[in-house]
Amino acid sequence: MDVKTVQARLAHADASITLNRYAHAMPGNDRQAADLLAAIMEHPEKVARTA
Repeated sequence: MDVKTVQARLAHADASITLNRYAHAMPGNDRQAADLLAAIMEHPEKVARTA
């Protein structure tokens, strides 16, 4: 999936923020991105925290 799609989905102000954090982004399409982010938001306890 392209960086601009991920940037828009995550509401990052700049694509460099997205690239710096998610350089390992999975290939796929916008529907997969939407499904993944929905799952993360529904179950935030399953997301690894690194901060």
